[in-house]
Amino acid sequence: MKSNIKEKIIAGLIGRGLVDEKRLMSVFDEKQDSMTGLVRKLTDSSIVSDKDLMIVLSQELDIPPIDVTRVNIRNEMMGLVPEKIIQRHAVVPLARVGEMITVIMSDPTDVFAIDDLKTITGCDIGLVLATEKDIQKALHAFYHGGDEDISTIIDEGSETAEDVEFVGQGSGPD
Repeated sequence: MKSNIKEKIIAGLIGRGLVDEKRLMSVFDEKQDSMTGLVRKLTDSSIVSDKDLMIVLSQELDIPPIDVTRVNIRNEMMGLVPEKIIQRHAVVPLARVGEMITVIMSDPTDVFAIDDLKTITGCDIGLVLATEKDIQKALHAFYHGGDEDISTIIDEGSETAEDVEFVGQGSGPD
């Protein structure tokens, strides 16, 4: 079954014209059948964008995508899983219905993450997809109140560092 999932993902990427087979196969070690790291290899290689990969994963594996930036992350759900595990696997517990917890994650092939979540919560795990970048932003906002480092704000803003005027520094009026 594991190779069927890998084959579905590869066929989906090639079939949509997102990457050619030769370039895609150069990312994988043909002798490695493990699913561990499949999505990581694809994103790290930059041969396909995170968004395109998420769409292919969603369509090929029949897992719905979600815009994690529009989700209200609730304390009660985050409290079901230790922060260390949430950060390690880049997951966001979204909802619980009975013995099923729906989790946002970027790599639905990461069986270790899913097994960890099952073991910790004692529940079955349902999946929805988001890009890892969006999940990391959401986790940062949840755990750090959305505060960004000033250098990040300056780097992402339209102003350059030379254009920033620091108010309140200096000797002030005499």
